[in-house]
Amino acid sequence: MSNVVQAAAEGIPGKYPVGSSLAELVAYHAPIRQSILAMDAQITHLGNQPDAPPMACVTLSEVDPRKFRAGMSFNTASAIDEHFDTEVHNLSELTSDRPAAHYLERLKVLNGWRKHAHELLAERQGAYAAWEASSGLEQLHDEFDRLSALESDADEAILRWQCRTMDEVQLKARHIQTAYNGKLSRNYLNMVIDSLANPPVAQPVGAQPVVAAPVVSDPAIDKMDLAIDLLQMTWLAVNTDGGPSDSDIRSLSNAVAHVIEILTPVRSVVNRLHQEDQA
Repeated sequence: MSNVVQAAAEGIPGKYPVGSSLAELVAYHAPIRQSILAMDAQITHLGNQPDAPPMACVTLSEVDPRKFRAGMSFNTASAIDEHFDTEVHNLSELTSDRPAAHYLERLKVLNGWRKHAHELLAERQGAYAAWEASSGLEQLHDEFDRLSALESDADEAILRWQCRTMDEVQLKARHIQTAYNGKLSRNYLNMVIDSLANPPVAQPVGAQPVVAAPVVSDPAIDKMDLAIDLLQMTWLAVNTDGGPSDSDIRSLSNAVAHVIEILTPVRSVVNRLHQEDQA
């Protein structure tokens, strides 16, 4: 087992525990993402080694002399069969008014090419699989897939999290900026919009209760910073590729209303400080 695989296997547990807090989910996600990036680099490195065989495939020109100029290639047995099934169908239509012997002769040729393509692909797939196992690439792919599934589960839990405090809003906004550089797929973006638009639901049975920090104890400047984080998440939802739908815009109005609610007392504090400074 490669060092990368071993480190990932030892450092990452199974799926995050039920009832995890948002902070625990974000802390769980970070090392998984780091391991995936390291493994992706290792997979690329192994694939670029001089002894690495090309990916198993068969080009059409190798099996069908009529198509020597075609760039078509097949990397699965089903792709081969799909191509030659089409060829057989075309042959039946082109020879419908010709003697059956002609059709059967051409069919025998096509089936021979099909058989040859399957044999070449199986031979190359076997060679590539043997190299994958001996080089450690197979183990890397298996662990990469395992971690990717864990990351996807954690991603969904974080992006669907319905924030109950401004600290959670700030944590979620920073996670989106760090993990995605502020760019989300449409599916993930919809999760964020849904979490902003809908009120928090009751905690599941057995989960740790979340106690919101008293608003009155937060300094005004912290309120402003957290409100800006919420605005940034809202801006992200509005400025996605293709723009938001009408339903998205209606949903986001709740998030904007929340920001106004937070900033209203901040404005009062700023105005009071300004008046004191002018006195």
